[in-house]
Amino acid sequence: METKEQILKPIAYTFGLFLGLVIILSLIIEPFIAQKIIFSILSFSATLLVFITGIKKFKTKNANKISLVDTIKIGLAIAVIGALIAALYTYVNLNYITEQTTSNNYNYAMLIIRTLSVGLIISLVTGLIVKNER
Repeated sequence: METKEQILKPIAYTFGLFLGLVIILSLIIEPFIAQKIIFSILSFSATLLVFITGIKKFKTKNANKISLVDTIKIGLAIAVIGALIAALYTYVNLNYITEQTTSNNYNYAMLIIRTLSVGLIISLVTGLIVKNER
């Protein structure tokens, strides 16, 4: 039987990549959308789907057992990977593709902190709903 860490790593990498792609697509599409509220709802829904699907996948692979601590670990692991991918994209886009310098005061730390905060809240709420330690 696989340990929790052996199950966690591939799930975190896979869904962290998906989260990074969702964030990147949101950053690319957002300037072209007129209805910001609808776009925000769709973007948050996609983010929520990534986290919930990752947590459910872990639960399935772990014989339908999951604790609140496990959901928080998974959520934060997904958030860290997704945030780093998004920050890397943003850095490359601003400095090399659009050739803007960071003088526009884009704060990469805030992107990472915001993603981690959202990941923590989503994983905490999801963990309270789906936890099953039996």
